[in-house]
Amino acid sequence: MSTPKFNVYLIVGDNIRPQTEKLLKDFNIKLSLNSPDIEVIAPLKKEITIGQLRELKRRIWGKPQVLPYRVTIIEQAHTANKEAQNALLKLLEEPPEQSIIILEAANKHTILPTVLSRLVKIEVKDDHGIDDLEDQSFLEKNLEDLLETVSAIDEPAVWLDRQMIILTNLLKKNINSGSNRISVSKITNAIELLKQAKQMIDANVNAKFVLLNLALTLTSTY
Repeated sequence: MSTPKFNVYLIVGDNIRPQTEKLLKDFNIKLSLNSPDIEVIAPLKKEITIGQLRELKRRIWGKPQVLPYRVTIIEQAHTANKEAQNALLKLLEEPPEQSIIILEAANKHTILPTVLSRLVKIEVKDDHGIDDLEDQSFLEKNLEDLLETVSAIDEPAVWLDRQMIILTNLLKKNINSGSNRISVSKITNAIELLKQAKQMIDANVNAKFVLLNLALTLTSTY
């Protein structure tokens, strides 16, 4: 069984590259700029242009030669102009299965909401530390504990992104090790619910309501 296609990421903050390397390790990839399967796109004349993204769209559909995935890193993604972001959006809507796209950005304020909604966001701490992902997923909590957790969340969209990464990694571990601590179907269904919750928040539905509904749906389903 294949893992979910959460292969498009936005890493925001300072000292980003170590987080990119850490993320790629989850896919059993060591970052090497000499690899034929790793491409880095940097700004031309202070911005990422539509021409660069159009070239990427032509190249990215090729199969990886050495690595399990083709990796594209877009440096200083916050400099991408509107035309370039719209071109990127079309690619993010249906990314190739054997590709990983990582946007590195100092901030997300200049990135279009439509682009942001299709990315798993990872925040790097201001003190240059990397925010470690928690090991225990929310699927292992009862209703009372889950309600307590969601009521204390200050950044719902960030929390949802983190949970999607946690569950994706957990799913990979389950498949690779044959563990049945949490079933594959339970994890994949929960990921879909997280995606729906994220889309509702991006559509300006009240975040507290969305998280409460998520908690109730998860516990009633499982």
